[in-house]
Amino acid sequence: MVVDDSKENGKVPYLYLDTNFIIDINNGKGLPCSIIERAKEKKWKYHISFFVLWKH
Repeated sequence: MVVDDSKENGKVPYLYLDTNFIIDINNGKGLPCSIIERAKEKKWKYHISFFVLWKH
């Protein structure tokens, strides 16, 4: 996943976190966690896949 956090055009990035992304977090991979922390810090909008609810 590539995220451009530049402030060009005054737009805020919008992230969609799919089921595999969330599964990686549950399996202890660090990159997804750092992306979520960065999104929170920069106040980016993000949503998760509806199907994540069915995986648990």
